[in-house]
Amino acid sequence: MKRGTIGRVQRALASVEARIFLVSLAVHLLFQVPLNAAMPFAYYSELSEGDARAYFPISLHPFPAQPAFSPNKYRRIVLPLLARMFPGERHLAFLIVGVVAASLAAVFFYRIARGSSAHARELTLLFAAVPYLFAGAHLGYTEPLMVAALLAGYDSVNRGRLCLGTACFAFAMLSKEIAVFPVLALFVVSTIGREWRKAAHTVLALALPTVYYLAVGLRWGDVLWLLRGDVERANVGFTPWVIAQLLRAAPREPLPFLLALDQMANIALLAVLILAIWKLAGQRHLFVYLALSCVPLLFLGPAVVYYNWHVGRQALIAPLSLLGLDAVIPRLRPLLWLVLLLMLGMSVYQSLFWAKFFWFHKLW
Repeated sequence: MKRGTIGRVQRALASVEARIFLVSLAVHLLFQVPLNAAMPFAYYSELSEGDARAYFPISLHPFPAQPAFSPNKYRRIVLPLLARMFPGERHLAFLIVGVVAASLAAVFFYRIARGSSAHARELTLLFAAVPYLFAGAHLGYTEPLMVAALLAGYDSVNRGRLCLGTACFAFAMLSKEIAVFPVLALFVVSTIGREWRKAAHTVLALALPTVYYLAVGLRWGDVLWLLRGDVERANVGFTPWVIAQLLRAAPREPLPFLLALDQMANIALLAVLILAIWKLAGQRHLFVYLALSCVPLLFLGPAVVYYNWHVGRQALIAPLSLLGLDAVIPRLRPLLWLVLLLMLGMSVYQSLFWAKFFWFHKLW
């Protein structure tokens, strides 16, 4: 019995998935060393300029009598709850949860990619280095958890494990609410294909977060709290129109270098997205998944478009967008390591940018 267990563990560790997970963990930890030399852990969560500065205190009091922050932060309850597993090292907890989630996301991406691509390993390398996920794992963002859960749910449904897939999709939506769009995609495809059992499980996945939202609303005496978001949402418009308006009103001076770099990364992702939609048109589920995942990216405010668009929306479309690169991987292979280094460099910039309060603190 003991030998059999050891044998199973050895076989699991020898699998491609295990190697992807362990290599991803190692790269993330190596990446954190220079970051931690630049700034203490607290500036990547509690004192960050990103959303983690709200998630950290929510992890201390996840179910208050009344919200202490913007209500939309309480929709994303999974990360604060997981961070509570390490009560004595709460700052470190955000890093651990993010890095493990990003590494698991790479594993599930590989499982999906090898079913539709001859270059699954190369695509997984690119996916693991996507800045919106890689940097997010170090900044206390919910995107790595959301994407890992979505990919795990999709993989589970593909394997016929519908109950596990239901739990993963609910987990994803409670990590970040925009995960509802890929889940709706599964419902649409299941309904069109008359796969009623799968459609029923999708409805259940949509219902589980609703129970949480209602419970919180009853506690706060405001069942419509889910509809109350950030101030920036009041200025949301149709993204192409917002971009056109910004271009018309833009000053003639060139953008600052780092801001221009952000926009170049966004444009590159959109180019890959367009290629992916064209390439995946014959694969109904992946196509609908990607098409519906694009919906949140179509409605943004001017401030979000001008600076970094929206990390959550970009993270949502990045996984399957990369599948559109399958045909160009052979040509890209000689430049693959250069592309990876550029993406990791972008992650360093994003990590330092969103923890920038530390630099002002040091200047004073």
